[in-house]
Amino acid sequence: MNRVAIKIIGLLIGLSVSFPSSAETSSFNTKLSNSYYYTDHHEIVIDRSAEEVWKHVINLGSWMYDLAMVHESGPTNGEGEVREGEVLRLYEGQDYFFEVSKMVYGRLLVGINLPVTTPEGEITEGLAMITLTESNGKTEVSVFMNRKYSWPHESPNPARDTRESEEFASSRRDTFRRFLVRLRDLSEGQYR
Repeated sequence: MNRVAIKIIGLLIGLSVSFPSSAETSSFNTKLSNSYYYTDHHEIVIDRSAEEVWKHVINLGSWMYDLAMVHESGPTNGEGEVREGEVLRLYEGQDYFFEVSKMVYGRLLVGINLPVTTPEGEITEGLAMITLTESNGKTEVSVFMNRKYSWPHESPNPARDTRESEEFASSRRDTFRRFLVRLRDLSEGQYR
């Protein structure tokens, strides 16, 4: 097959997948039974420059509106824009915290889901990365999250079965599709 045909096939595949998104689990060998990683990756292209999109990205609560995103500690400006070193409570009344660990203006936000024991008894921590890549006046926003869940019990882990279900993966895709569409709409001026 020649290069032109390969490029055309690649373009057609790219056009058919207008909203790349995945949510999956993967096992690893450990002395703790039923330990695994859960990974999400979601992307959207926004018809604005990275600079225009960035001001909305750093106001996480404006587009990840299902999460509480309440300031817990560290630097803050009090106006919703996160700061490097800031710790946010993700869910009201629960001890899930997200620390903004690194920001590169207009390009990258990296955060850590601080260690916690879930109500089901899993021990979990993880990381998240939001990247912006600009090309021809448009910006691709990529959200990548990876969380490790350890189960320090010999009994089966009921939460793992839930996370490995297609229903859960579909729910995550739908949630992040809503989040990213909201980010796109805010960036493109459809919401004020």
